[in-house]
Amino acid sequence: MPTIRRRCPRHGTTYTPPDRCPACVRLWRAATDAQRPSARRRGYTREHDKLRRLVLERDGFRCHWCGAPAQLADHVVPLALGGETTLENLVAACRRCNARRATRR
Repeated sequence: MPTIRRRCPRHGTTYTPPDRCPACVRLWRAATDAQRPSARRRGYTREHDKLRRLVLERDGFRCHWCGAPAQLADHVVPLALGGETTLENLVAACRRCNARRATRR
């Protein structure tokens, strides 16, 4: 079956659906990031980075939920549900599991 490619009417670049035009994606991300508070205002400080590193080392850089390589520290009890940012409430998580869990216990 031949690959169907589309041309972006705004930029003229071609792409393969279901992907989007790369130039449109860059513009959308830039606009979204401009509305977002800075990382520091969202709580990502040096202390957060140190705590994340401690959690990743403690858990052997493996995801607590699926065992894949971990890059993030995930709250077991989410902040939105009354959890705290402490070593006892944090586990190493891969990006997929962290995104999937969201504010669920």
